[in-house]
Amino acid sequence: MSEQHLAEKDEKSLPSGVNGVLAQIDRRWRATGLPRRDRRDLLTDVEADLVAAGAEMDTDDPHALLGTDVDAFADEVVRERGLQRPRGRYGRLMVFSAIGAVVAVIGIWPLLLGVMGAVTSEPTPEPVYSPPGTTPPPPSVITEEATTGGTVFIFSLYALAGVLFVGLVLLAVNFGLRSADRLGATLRRMALLMPLSAVVSLPLAVLVARTSGYSTEASVVLFEAAIVLACAAAAVLASRYWVVRAA
Repeated sequence: MSEQHLAEKDEKSLPSGVNGVLAQIDRRWRATGLPRRDRRDLLTDVEADLVAAGAEMDTDDPHALLGTDVDAFADEVVRERGLQRPRGRYGRLMVFSAIGAVVAVIGIWPLLLGVMGAVTSEPTPEPVYSPPGTTPPPPSVITEEATTGGTVFIFSLYALAGVLFVGLVLLAVNFGLRSADRLGATLRRMALLMPLSAVVSLPLAVLVARTSGYSTEASVVLFEAAIVLACAAAAVLASRYWVVRAA
């Protein structure tokens, strides 16, 4: 059956103005955050009630059938059904995300700093053997290769730390919000958005580290951590907001 035929069928079966009222009711429910599946079911019921009431009262004016303004009627229907929008629980979400982050920082950063310290320490150069008749590579080439290798290694180390960080935050949120609506959808979106935030924050943190000569001073390390944590917090909030609004 074509969409045009369905539209013609709806226009013939519904009193004039009902489609407009239903659209206004749906906008009201959507603005107040009522989940989509609940809106769909309620609209079907309201449509049937309006058609039946119009036939009984012999009127095609849906506003006369409602007995009040459209928004007040929409709110009353939701109250009578005992429905509500999914609660964001942003405060609880951030508390347990912070707990997971603290555990991750305490467990990961000391290890990360220890490995970085070992990698960036300057050992005594060993003599380079060159076969007779060949010219040994200049020290600058050797230093450049070592620096490049060290940078790649440290970047990989940061990436691994980011994966562990995300995993611990997800575990903490799963425990703290285990009774929350649409927790699974929230965790899935966090698992998507937090690595994306790490794609942005980790290169920035590595850049700061490299600019500072991979300093392990507290101010530098805290600044690097702040970059990662700020991006991660934004991803956590965006994940929950995405779920609540799309419900």
